[in-house]
Amino acid sequence: GQLVDELSILWILNTFLVVYGPVCKWYPEQHRDKIPLFRAVVITVAVLISGLCFLEPDLNALALMAYSIPAVFLIKYEAKHSGIPDIAGFPRRVFTLWGVAVAFWFSDRLMCDVWLYLGIPYLHAIFHLLSSVAAYSIFVMYSMIDIEARSDQHKFTVAVRYFPDKQGALWSLPYLSIVEKHTTE
Repeated sequence: GQLVDELSILWILNTFLVVYGPVCKWYPEQHRDKIPLFRAVVITVAVLISGLCFLEPDLNALALMAYSIPAVFLIKYEAKHSGIPDIAGFPRRVFTLWGVAVAFWFSDRLMCDVWLYLGIPYLHAIFHLLSSVAAYSIFVMYSMIDIEARSDQHKFTVAVRYFPDKQGALWSLPYLSIVEKHTTE
């Protein structure tokens, strides 16, 4: 079960890189013609890491956490340089959710017997819930960036909305509201 768990996280991260990496500000403009190569390299690395998951399962969690280090910089960089006010608070949201999720993961991993003794059997599930909401928020943020970057290719405006709290509290889920632009002729 843990292997399937970790492989799914790995493939979500690599799907993100394949889909959104080339549309990010950090992706060098002079290498836009090499996007298929970039995607092939990411998929190859994902396949290799997936294979290693079967050989050394104890290293999976560390490898996945290692993905977090460059992700922190990319998320912060993209939000700051996108020029989109709706996503300015997304790095704080993502880092808070991810930080709390990792704290639950470490707590579960290091003190599992203590939590079982106290009748709290599975903090790892909370890790998955929080990290999933963080990942979902990242996809919303980068989808917004992608839609705005391609605004000359479509006739829609997009805004970030939140459910159920319209103020965007940490426990609310962001989503994109897409509306057709009205043209005045």
